[in-house]
Amino acid sequence: MKVGHKIKKLREFKNYTQEYMAVHLEMSAANYSRLERDEIPLTLDKLQSISEVLEVNYLDILTFDEKQVFNFINHSQSQPHSQGYFHKQYNYPPDLIQKFDTIEKRIDQLEKLIKEQRDKS
Repeated sequence: MKVGHKIKKLREFKNYTQEYMAVHLEMSAANYSRLERDEIPLTLDKLQSISEVLEVNYLDILTFDEKQVFNFINHSQSQPHSQGYFHKQYNYPPDLIQKFDTIEKRIDQLEKLIKEQRDKS
């Protein structure tokens, strides 16, 4: 399943419209729709913004499996969302979790470097 389709399914589970998402992401509804159809590239920054609107970790979007929908719905109605919900809920192989953690650390490092460069300008 492509990332745009995963985003669409998560949006639908939250009962959010494309217009709602577009407003919160500060983009046009047409472009948001194209994003869900994988017609435009999805940047890491945009993925992070989408994850914040959907109240899930961006890794949860990337690893989302539509077969787990019922489990997601049951938990979303009984528990508040937290970062890493799917990450904690499903037993991913340790090597995959380690790769996710390494990627998250590298992203943090890069964001820090970008901020430092912007502060120098």
